[in-house]
Amino acid sequence: MGRVHRRESAEETGHAADLLALPESVHAELVASELVETATPTFEHGAAQHQISAQLGSRFDGPPRGGSGGWWFGTEVDVQYASEVFRHDIVGCRSNRHPQRPSGRPIRQRPDWVCEVLSASNASTDTVRKLRTLQSFEVPHDWLADPDERRSRSVCGSVIGRSQVKWWQ
Repeated sequence: MGRVHRRESAEETGHAADLLALPESVHAELVASELVETATPTFEHGAAQHQISAQLGSRFDGPPRGGSGGWWFGTEVDVQYASEVFRHDIVGCRSNRHPQRPSGRPIRQRPDWVCEVLSASNASTDTVRKLRTLQSFEVPHDWLADPDERRSRSVCGSVIGRSQVKWWQ
């Protein structure tokens, strides 16, 4: 079973506190102890985020309906990984691991699935820097969606392999 979160040191909490003290209108993340302001999403970015959320949410969101499974999904969710805080485009937590919908800012529970919608301004952070942390915290599923290619790449469990899937027609 993966780690839910690591114990925070006073320094780690201080960095997270700096980020959380910013106005909510400021889009920023704490990546490798660096406060990184992110660009305001484009329409294409928002449309991709909406399409993915709508498709997954309509099938899987909420507690299981008569069987196993079920997910909690959220968009633009801040998740704390020890000294880092990422604002994922979409986060999914399995309801069997999280009986209650995660709440608060940031959430400190390890998500089971994250999706980043790529843009020119954040591609290297999302594809390299964040991926290392997600692997370290054993996040089982990481999707990278590229609105320009209209495809997403899925990394499941590790960097063993990547597969590409269409996520909208």
